[in-house]
Amino acid sequence: KEILEEENKEGKAMYIPLMLRDSADDIKQQGMKEGMEKGMEKVAQRMLARNMSVSEIVDITGLSEQDILSL
Repeated sequence: KEILEEENKEGKAMYIPLMLRDSADDIKQQGMKEGMEKGMEKVAQRMLARNMSVSEIVDITGLSEQDILSL
């Protein structure tokens, strides 16, 4: 197995299997993606409250029409 050597906050070496590091990176990316989607949903809700058209909200947020109508 490949091992990655990194330093922790205290400057001490720590050894991390690459597979675990890659999994953590994937989890972080997925979390960021989900956070962005939740943020766009909140923006879309505010836009709906201001009576903006669904087509405008789709253009601005990138959410699907179905997603917006389900809010």
